[in-house]
Amino acid sequence: MLFVRISAESSFHPNIKILDLKPDLEFSLEIVYSKSNPLSLINKSFISFLNDFKYNNDV
Repeated sequence: MLFVRISAESSFHPNIKILDLKPDLEFSLEIVYSKSNPLSLINKSFISFLNDFKYNNDV
């Protein structure tokens, strides 16, 4: 699967400066949904993507 980075790094504006955050930020994501409202296929697919996603900052 091809991932395209969409961020300030893709900007060519001369006034944008990219600074590394030190220490690296660590966080977790949680999904909240109603049991009485079934998840759509796209929601399930997105949750599966998040579960399998491995971020590599070496790009």
